[in-house]
Amino acid sequence: EQLHGAAGDWWENFLAMQPAGRVVTWAQFRDAFRAAHVPKGIMDLKQREFLSLTQGNKSVMEYLREFNHLARYAPDDVNTDTRKQNRFINGLSAEMQLELAAHSFLDFQDLVNRSVVVESKMKNLEAERKRKRAAQISAAGGSQKPRGWQPHPPRYQAPPPPRPQGFVPRPPQQRVMPPVGGNQQAIRPPVRSNNCFNCGQAGHYINQCPYPRRAPPQGPRPAAPRPNPPPRSAPQGQQNQRRGRVNHVTIEEAEQAPDVLV
Repeated sequence: EQLHGAAGDWWENFLAMQPAGRVVTWAQFRDAFRAAHVPKGIMDLKQREFLSLTQGNKSVMEYLREFNHLARYAPDDVNTDTRKQNRFINGLSAEMQLELAAHSFLDFQDLVNRSVVVESKMKNLEAERKRKRAAQISAAGGSQKPRGWQPHPPRYQAPPPPRPQGFVPRPPQQRVMPPVGGNQQAIRPPVRSNNCFNCGQAGHYINQCPYPRRAPPQGPRPAAPRPNPPPRSAPQGQQNQRRGRVNHVTIEEAEQAPDVLV
């Protein structure tokens, strides 16, 4: 009487095909009805969907309603209370499984009731944590100063020590760097001047100077040269050789003397 339309017609045909006096059980009716109205491919699809069902972001009650809806397509996985509890726990979130791991349950309904209580406590705890975190951020924000660029204070520099009176600073000396590289010419020592002692011009000596002779400057006469030490004894053949003499004369005297070499 509860089946109407196509389902009612199917039921009447199903009873007509049964032997006389046979009572159809609920399991027989369920299997026959599903086989007639729900294709096997749909049954397999719903069974896999039930086995992969998880809580996710759903509440416990939302997860329970979907669990009961899909459990009809996997009767072998929930045919006992223990199997039904295990399948329900395996689909819960990791936090819920951790909270329920230390408990044992009388039946499936006891598991559902404990899950609802644990979920409520977890929500209250999370709300309290958020409230405390917001209070800490608010308190820290009021005490902090606005961040911005702040110049560093100038560093203290000690004054230079006082200089003694009469101190004259020495100018910095410039270092003469030697030439670097092979192409640079080496610094040569100054060449002695060959200028004439009479006129000061180059190109001739005083004995060839065409200008009149200048009087020599009167200055202190140089000290007489120290006498040479006596010579060592020489061989007999060399004793008769004459030795030269060096006499101190002026330039005028040397030029006028015919036997003096200048």
